[in-house]
Amino acid sequence: MQIRSAQADDRESIVALVAEAFGESQDGRVAAMLHALDTTAATRADLVAVDSGRVVGHVRLSIGWIDARRRLVPALILSAPSVAPDLRRRGIGTRVGGGGPG
Repeated sequence: MQIRSAQADDRESIVALVAEAFGESQDGRVAAMLHALDTTAATRADLVAVDSGRVVGHVRLSIGWIDARRRLVPALILSAPSVAPDLRRRGIGTRVGGGGPG
């Protein structure tokens, strides 16, 4: 398995994986959120786990804002890792999320 930065041609695979991992359709809320992050340039890092040419894991780091007492403060937000349901419990989410060798 390889962990790498997502590429433009991974987009459809990422949307399909995230929808499947969260039990939604490919036009559901989570896929809509991915699209919104893409169109607003909020994404700072987009990583995929690839096994035998298949995207089996995904995580995204995006910019968000915290409403602090005196002003809005920028913050980086790590998405929940998405893992292909048939490959769960094998450490893919940990590896793609930066948690170690899994």
